[in-house]
Amino acid sequence: MTQSAVPWGALAIGTVINAELSGVPLHELGEYSPWLHIPLYLLYTFVVVVISEGWRAVRLHLDGILIVFVSLASVTWAVSVYVSVELAGAAAGGAAALLLVGYWKCQALLGRRGTNEGEGRQPLGKALWPYVVLVGYIFVTHFFPSIRHIATTVGVWQWPAYGFRLELLYSPGFALCLAAVVALKLYRLRMTEGMACIKKTLKQVFPAAMATIGFIAMSSVMDGAGMTGVMAAQAAVWAGAAFLAVSPFVGALGGWVSGSNSAANAMFSPFQRAMAEQLHEPTIWYAAAQNVAAAYMTMASPARLALVAATIGRSGGEGEAMRLVGPIVGASLVIIVVGVLIGRPASDAGLPV
Repeated sequence: MTQSAVPWGALAIGTVINAELSGVPLHELGEYSPWLHIPLYLLYTFVVVVISEGWRAVRLHLDGILIVFVSLASVTWAVSVYVSVELAGAAAGGAAALLLVGYWKCQALLGRRGTNEGEGRQPLGKALWPYVVLVGYIFVTHFFPSIRHIATTVGVWQWPAYGFRLELLYSPGFALCLAAVVALKLYRLRMTEGMACIKKTLKQVFPAAMATIGFIAMSSVMDGAGMTGVMAAQAAVWAGAAFLAVSPFVGALGGWVSGSNSAANAMFSPFQRAMAEQLHEPTIWYAAAQNVAAAYMTMASPARLALVAATIGRSGGEGEAMRLVGPIVGASLVIIVVGVLIGRPASDAGLPV
């Protein structure tokens, strides 16, 4: 439940894929997605407290709930709009954590909260340095125009025949590599230890990467062959303008089947774009609905639940997890549909979204 900022997780790679395949600017998708996402921050913060300590704890921790909700919502939106969509999740999570811990420290100093100091802890600063490098590099290359120009023009990999272009120095992946190098140096790992870390990383990432590549390939073939357009035309005839309310369910289906926001967006973003074109609607709302709904439904994906059950040594407990998670993601989907239906007319009327 604490991993609720899925559209901005892993440096917002799922949102980046959605923007590429939907044909909408990334900063615009990063501006509209929070409109659907902000109410869910409150829902999931509330749910975390209830699961941890029960219903009565809500009143006890109401101040903490509000601090986390307001900080996550405001920083996610502000960073997405004014700095970088890729950086929004990291910035919001860090801000929420710092504000909450600072609030607790103030309470402890005032005698309103007991202290619980652990012994033998590793220095926090040393563990945070790789994250500082990661966030700092992305901030500098995205926020300062002159540096952004250098990062987007130097070291660019292109494959024109396939429409491929990778701005290597501007990519969040490059920042991740820098953070990894800093961690290797900081902890003085030997060559054999570093290679073991790389092998373990590749082993973990390979299944997810191959699945995402496969979904993108399938989606591109369907789009290029005209299959997506045919399905969109038929759906437009059946649903008409009401498809905007159905759009989140399409995204949710992708998230539930694939267990990955990136894979779900790879599957259905072209279809959502085609539907918007068929109905002569702005693509952005379909893209945002796809992005947020797919992200939240991954929590109820059988693949995710099986992974969680195996990780904690309770294989066979997927049904129990589904009974807990199902109603929560169902409520999330309802909130997303309501957000789309309210936000679309509001944007048409020129109101801020």
